[in-house]
Amino acid sequence: MEAPQWKTSIAQTLSKSPSVANRMLQLSSLDASDPSRPYIRSFFFHSFVSAATYPSHPVLVAPVDMRTPKLAHLLAHSRIRLSWHLPDAGEQYHIAGTVSILPTPQDTLYPHYAFAIRRPEANSGLRALADEGFDWDKLREEVYHSLDARQRKSFASRRLPGSSILVEEAGSSEDSPEVEEHAAQSNMGLVVIDPAEVEVLEMEEWPSTRRTRYWRSRDGIWESELLA
Repeated sequence: MEAPQWKTSIAQTLSKSPSVANRMLQLSSLDASDPSRPYIRSFFFHSFVSAATYPSHPVLVAPVDMRTPKLAHLLAHSRIRLSWHLPDAGEQYHIAGTVSILPTPQDTLYPHYAFAIRRPEANSGLRALADEGFDWDKLREEVYHSLDARQRKSFASRRLPGSSILVEEAGSSEDSPEVEEHAAQSNMGLVVIDPAEVEVLEMEEWPSTRRTRYWRSRDGIWESELLA
């Protein structure tokens, strides 16, 4: 089975314009302790991954700092929606699906995360990857080493993501390169999003627009319809 049209369109845009602006995902989540409080979380898209026998079932992969509070929200409510605006193509993608998280194997909660990502629902992208014995730990290392030095350094910060920075801390001394490298590798994990429904809004000729909805059926086949 071929890759779904929505994934092909995104891949074509990114191959022509791999800018940061085209790779920012805005994901909605609910507070782990108070579901009435929604949040918008930003992720930097890294790549699509799919099983060799099921290119029709791609999942989205993004690096994440395992210390960020947003992970608790995603674990409590794994059904998510995200908005992905590709300004260079005049397209916007609204993607609904499930989210999984994978830290480094040294993380104390690694067995829990690894079990969840390897025991997904039937006819999903994660299921196809699990059936092939996909090596998630190898992918995490590949993603880490594909980042530039500035991106890797961001995972080594002593400050927790979202915490306040005191004036006297702004110029604090840095750790040695070896210590920073170890911290960065320990703190960087993966967020994996398994899409079940995608709505595409083409706005290149605004105000004329074209809206298409794609959804994965119970048989694992992507279907589509045009929307007004």
